[in-house]
This record gives sequence, structure tokens and C-alpha cells, in this order.
Amino acid sequence: MQSFGVTTTIARNGREAVDLAKQQTFDLILMDMQMPIMDGLEATQRIKQSGNRTPIVALTANVLQQHREQFHAAGCDEFLAKPIDRNSLFELLSHHLQPATNREPVAEPSTPSVLIDDELRELFQERSALMKTQLSEGLAKKDWVSVRAAAHTIKGSGTTFGYPELTKLGIAVCNEIDQGEESKIISRVEALIEAIEQM
Repeated sequence: MQSFGVTTTIARNGREAVDLAKQQTFDLILMDMQMPIMDGLEATQRIKQSGNRTPIVALTANVLQQHREQFHAAGCDEFLAKPIDRNSLFELLSHHLQPATNREPVAEPSTPSVLIDDELRELFQERSALMKTQLSEGLAKKDWVSVRAAAHTIKGSGTTFGYPELTKLGIAVCNEIDQGEESKIISRVEALIEAIEQM
């Protein structure tokens, strides 16, 4: 976000987001729908119920119509699909944000590499290792809720960090679980685990 010239404040969970929205004035809120302690839907509802009119954009890997309707009902003004597309993010920021006095307008960075540094990539790889463990344990127990949660996390961030195959496999796992075909679920999960190991 800073590479676009935007000043940011970060909430680590939904409850912090609600508290920050009460304490400070923001031009835009980007709300992850899956957060600990309080999810994005509940956080959005609480912020809007308090009378806050700041535009809220849902960040989510769930892009089905039923999910869009849930976000809208909660009070989200727009949504941005994960993995985040750089151009879509730029358009969103340009639409909602105005430059501060003596500041240049929101500007697209000239080098895409500044968006993800080595530290972020390392954190992603560490997180993926944890998700691989969750996938393996869930597969062994046929705990499809746990498997789907891990696959959902991976599909939302794989492409962003340069691993589009992880996103594709994560989507495939989620779709097979939603359709309930166990034999296909197992093969898809095994393929996702293998892809993470190769990464």
C-alpha cells in the first residue's frame, strides 16, 4: 500500500478494526473477511451500525454471488477479490482517495517488485508450511472443514506471492469439498501438498 503513496494503519483482527474506526477517521477501510477474534463481516456490521460512513471494501477469495450478497448486507461498499490484482487495487485507491495537500496523487509504482519483498515472501513460505501441516493432518482424519480452511488461505495468496499454481489447486480443493466428491478431494489435496513441498 505504501508503494502507492498511501498512509496505512493496520488492524490485526476484526475487533481492532472496529476500535480503530471509532478512534480515528479514515478515507477508506480494506476489510479482510477472514480474521481471528472477529471476522470481517461482523466488524463491518459494527462499524456501519455505529454510524461510520467510511467506505469499506471487502477483501476475499469468496467471489460467488451469495458471498457478494453477504458482504453487501453487512455494509461493504465494494469487494476486491483475492489474489489481489495490482491494477484493480490501483483503480480502487484512485477512486476513493484524494491526495493530501502538497502530495502527488495516488501513483502506480514503476517497479512491481517493490510490492513483495524478501521478508514478506519468507513469511508467506512459513505460513504455507503451516497450511501444509494442516492439510496433511486434515486429510488423514478426513476433516474436510480444516482442509478447506487451509486451502482457502492458500488460494487467496498464492498468485500474489508468485505461485499461481497454488491458487489454482487451492480453488480446486475448495470446489471439490463443496461438491462433496471424496475421491476427487483426496487427489486434489495430495496435489496441493506436493505443490507446497516443491515451493
